Amino acid sequence: HITNVDGPAGEIPAEPATNWLTYNNFRSASTSSSAADAVPVIVDVCDNECDANLQLTVQVGNDGPAELPAGVKTSIYGLQKDASWKLLVTLTSDAAVAPGSTSTGVVVDLDPLEFLGGKLRVVVDDDNGVDLIDECHEDNNAVEVDATACTMRAPK
Repeated sequence: HITNVDGPAGEIPAEPATNWLTYNNFRSASTSSSAADAVPVIVDVCDNECDANLQLTVQVGNDGPAELPAGVKTSIYGLQKDASWKLLVTLTSDAAVAPGSTSTGVVVDLDPLEFLGGKLRVVVDDDNGVDLIDECHEDNNAVEVDATACTMRAPK
């Protein structure tokens, strides 16, 4: 209610008036967040040549209604024999990302001996497990990648 305070002493009426009839504001409150939403985007894996290293091309996408600032951390983890995820590299975006857009792609060279069976996890807004940006959705920051075509050697 925007008109539920009444009188010179600021009384609260027992039966407030239906203000939407006067102010045309029925269901006018925003139901969406005004925050950015960082999401990982995998552009390419390997690109047909799997010599010594695996090449992974990643972008940071923004699915939120607000601009995603520069400085977003993207961490890449590799699966280990004990089923844990080892941090391989953390990248930092150098430019803001507009709503509905993606950052410029970054190519990362990864040694297949550093992770098991071609399994990688790419996590945006992640600095070795720490979220840094307040987002409208925090549950869509990770994607797993199966790059088995490029990882024929056994991991360390």
